Amino acid sequence: MQEKEASDILLDGTHKIYNLSHMSDFDGIGSAAVIMHYTRMPKENLNFGVYTKESIKGVKEWTDKIGFSGSVFIISDMPPQKEYIDEIASLLESIKQRNNLVFWIDHHPWEENDYKAISKYLDFAIYGEKNVCAAEILYSILSKHSDSGKAIAETAHKTDFNIIKEEDREMLYMLSHTITYMEYNKDLNGLREMARLISNCEFAAPLIKDNYAKYKAESEKNLEILRSNMKRYEIGKYAIGIGYSKNIQSTQACIFIASQLKTEISIMVDTESRKMKLRSPDNKLDCSVIAKAFRGGGHRYAAGGLVPDDIDISSKKGMEELNRRILKVAESESESISA
Repeated sequence: MQEKEASDILLDGTHKIYNLSHMSDFDGIGSAAVIMHYTRMPKENLNFGVYTKESIKGVKEWTDKIGFSGSVFIISDMPPQKEYIDEIASLLESIKQRNNLVFWIDHHPWEENDYKAISKYLDFAIYGEKNVCAAEILYSILSKHSDSGKAIAETAHKTDFNIIKEEDREMLYMLSHTITYMEYNKDLNGLREMARLISNCEFAAPLIKDNYAKYKAESEKNLEILRSNMKRYEIGKYAIGIGYSKNIQSTQACIFIASQLKTEISIMVDTESRKMKLRSPDNKLDCSVIAKAFRGGGHRYAAGGLVPDDIDISSKKGMEELNRRILKVAESESESISA
């Protein structure tokens, strides 16, 4: 299917729209908001996921329970990955069996084998775009009759590519930190409502401000935990900082590590979600190389992975073991990281 046909289907008003979007950042929220802005998809038709088997299984349970048919199911800002490709295939197969269309809009690079595993279920797909985020791609597809969603796409670009000017800083921090707070508190309805608000360009709605205030109150103590649980390591010509805490927005945590330890790559490990958040803010080093070794991926400057199941990061011994494995990957892949 070509882009124009996909656009016409989404905008013709005859198809119900359902969306699975990335939970953990504003591009995921923004992608859902762009869809809602142009198609008037109700927030009840929106769900969020993260890059794990358990998350995708939960989404399948949701779609099976609703049992929608003759509709369009859009996945946005999520790449198919080896870690959960079987679960994704099962989800898409069940959706296609009910006579639905499946559109996948992403900007992350995809592995060829992962694409092959699901391509037969896709009616339309865009992926691997380097200079735009998923919300921008959706805006390009859907804004044929109106550019009123431009502010959503532009905000997603700033957050996803870490382009933060002083005049935007407080708003962008408020949005990303609110998402973090809602995710950690498993407030799915809050995220749905936030997407609805953003679809109307209500970036500073009371719901968002209130959750941002709660996040700031909690993050102060979590930053102190991070301060006492981080170490600096030198790998050739660059340094890696690794820290442990919980419930801190990814970029904020990694900037904190970099500023305290003077590192080129910063890694924050969340001790509750067992997610690894990686940043290389100057874009000179490719932190996604490390993330891929830990069931993850992303961009040169921002990536994420998962702590191996056999490591107990609740103990200092476990933290040291994870650090050792991270450094082993960094050393063996130093040329790729520096490329």
